[in-house]
Amino acid sequence: QDGGEEFYFMHQALYSALIAADKIDASNTMLPHEKYTNFSSMMAAKDNKFKGSKNNLNDIRNSIFNDVQKSIVEYAGKRMFSITSPTGTGKTYTGFFAALKLSQMLGGNKKIIYCLPFTSIIDQNFSSLRELLQTIDSFNKQESQYIIKHHNLSNIDYKSLDTEYKNTQAEILIENWDSGIIVTTFVQLLETLIGSRNRMLKKFHAFRNSIILLDEVQSIDIEYLKLVDNVLLNAVKYLNCRIILMTATKPLILPQATELIPDCKYYFSKLSRTKLMPVLKKMDTETFMEKFYDKIKDKSCLIICNTIGESLDIYNKFKTTGREIYYLSTNLLPIHRSKRIEHIKERLSSKAKIVLVSTQVVEAGVDIDFDMVIRDIAPLDSIIQSAGRCNRNGRLQEKGLVYIVTLIDNKGSYYANHVYGTTLVNLTMSLLSTKSQIIEEEYYDLINRYYTEVNNLKNQDLSLKLIDSMKNLRFSTDSDSNFIGLDKFSLIKNNPDYVDVFFRIDDTAENIYQQFLNMLSEKNHQRQREMYLQIKNKFREYTISIPQKYYKKFEFNKFNNTGILNLPYEGCRDYYNEETGFKRDASEDFMFF
Repeated sequence: QDGGEEFYFMHQALYSALIAADKIDASNTMLPHEKYTNFSSMMAAKDNKFKGSKNNLNDIRNSIFNDVQKSIVEYAGKRMFSITSPTGTGKTYTGFFAALKLSQMLGGNKKIIYCLPFTSIIDQNFSSLRELLQTIDSFNKQESQYIIKHHNLSNIDYKSLDTEYKNTQAEILIENWDSGIIVTTFVQLLETLIGSRNRMLKKFHAFRNSIILLDEVQSIDIEYLKLVDNVLLNAVKYLNCRIILMTATKPLILPQATELIPDCKYYFSKLSRTKLMPVLKKMDTETFMEKFYDKIKDKSCLIICNTIGESLDIYNKFKTTGREIYYLSTNLLPIHRSKRIEHIKERLSSKAKIVLVSTQVVEAGVDIDFDMVIRDIAPLDSIIQSAGRCNRNGRLQEKGLVYIVTLIDNKGSYYANHVYGTTLVNLTMSLLSTKSQIIEEEYYDLINRYYTEVNNLKNQDLSLKLIDSMKNLRFSTDSDSNFIGLDKFSLIKNNPDYVDVFFRIDDTAENIYQQFLNMLSEKNHQRQREMYLQIKNKFREYTISIPQKYYKKFEFNKFNNTGILNLPYEGCRDYYNEETGFKRDASEDFMFF
């Protein structure tokens, strides 16, 4: 009864070690030797990569990097740190090398757990770190001993010098975080630290003595901030972790962390890449087109919408103008989305004046740079992230304009309220309404005012109930009691009105689908799992979530009580467009998930 967090962490660490060992033993998996890179060799690789890169922005990035290196040496005895710097100032390498230096100061061989909010950013940052590690002799033969990425879409492959692992064994090692560097999601981090699912808890013991990097932590739902703050503080205390928090919009979490940039406000004042231009009068999409079409002539422009219905409406209006225009949202199959992003990058690098209409999928982590950004109203932290897609590399002679508009649907309601509710949107509009423009040098103070207000507004009751359940080891929810068990904690909000559908849109997809059916009919469980892991990621490349109302349009194959909704090739021609994705009813509006 109320044993406190110490008993929770003790229980979870012991239970984690038990179930991890059980899985390893039952699968006859040989444990690999984790490999740890050293600071000096990685610095040499970094310096070689960036030699000759000279401009004002790179000078600022180098200055921030050097400030952090000096501070981490000075404050190595501390346990919690923060790096607060503007978007586009090189936090990936700055944070990683801070962790490497800290590991060196603490005696070396510390597991580095690099956590990010979105899988798109994970792939990008993983590639950046992997590029440095490839300078190590024999790295390619033992890559996974040095670094792995772990999220629900990552490949199941463990490369080791000594052992060739089957897919099922590789899955165990990846899920146990058996590597020197882990690049993963907030979901994997927090649903392991807070939760009751065996699959997550297997790696709880891996946190001990580790260095945890948290990048873009503002993406965590504000109602969980008190809970996350509590669990991170106790991970430091009971698992001997070190934590480095990195963000351009630092929320009110771990306020006692030591800031590694002594005068972080200075760097916000040094950058003059963008300015926010609030246009807060309600307008529908027709009025929006009339007001903004001329403003974006001769400019590359990113328009970020809040819902899929809104984005499709604006895209279709722009299509009639003759501009080179592209569309991006989760309405597109992942395989088409990734190809579209690469093509957009190529067009921007050739200085094409394209227009991209998108949902929030481009808000953080997608490294693109437009002359202008137009963002439908959203919470302020989302707006600041959107501004990071405008004049990102400081190439324009004048500040890039980031217009904030307030678009409404045909019922007169803000599209933003469908996604974010009213509290944060109203607060943001209140803060933005005081000025006709806000330059980048003022973002730092604006963000701080925003989070101060948020802290006063947001209900933390759910966090407090989950903290109480941690203290009392309440892992499951009892319907007869008023407490909430840890089994109810989830960073991902499930929408019961949406279902996953596989699109058999081409020969490759059809081949994957047939492999899936063969896998389902396999009687041997071990063999079935191997077959599933071989096609898992390829399968998801052709899968999107759609509203349940379309259920009857799809075939359903069922083997051993398992199945998948799917659309055959003939149906894809009727219900899928490679430009905009799944064809929805024009009269309806859809939230972005």
